[in-house]
Amino acid sequence: MNMIEITDIPQYILVDAIKRSKKLGRLHNSITKGAGNIVGYIGQALVARHLKANEPDTYEYDVEKDGVRYEVKSKSCTSKPRPDYDCSVSKANTEQECDYYVFVRVMQDFSKAWILGKKKPKKYFKEARFCKKGEKDEKSHLGWKFKGDCYNLDIASLDPL
Repeated sequence: MNMIEITDIPQYILVDAIKRSKKLGRLHNSITKGAGNIVGYIGQALVARHLKANEPDTYEYDVEKDGVRYEVKSKSCTSKPRPDYDCSVSKANTEQECDYYVFVRVMQDFSKAWILGKKKPKKYFKEARFCKKGEKDEKSHLGWKFKGDCYNLDIASLDPL
C-alpha cells in the first residue's frame, strides 16, 4: 500500500479549514450534516499541497493540476488506516465531473493524516460495492450502519497518488 503519511498538518491549513467550513455551512445531501467540512477542507489542502496544485473548490472537483481534476474524499479516523478499511463515495455525488477521486484520512485530533490513493471514477464504481442506508456494515465489528447510500472500496484497491 502506497499511502502518504503526513505527520505535521500545518497550522495555516487547520485555520483555513475552520474558516472555510464555517463559511460553507451544511451542504445539501451531507451524510454528516456538515460535521465533516473541516476534515474535508484539510484533506483537500493536503492533496493540493502534495501535488503543488490549485484549489478551485468547485462542486465538481476540489483540486486541479495541469488540467487533471481531483475530487478529494476525506474521512476522520482514530487510528492509522489499514488496507482493508473502506473509502466511500456518497450516491449523491456519483455525477461529479472529475478525473480522479483521491481519498484521505485525518486523525480526529488533526495530529496526522494519510493520503490513501486515487481511482478513476468509472473504475471506482465498477470495483466498489453498493451499500444502502441503514444496512449493517459487514466489515464493522461494532455493528455500524450506513448513514446514507454509498459506494465503498477498500484502500488496498486504490492506485498511488
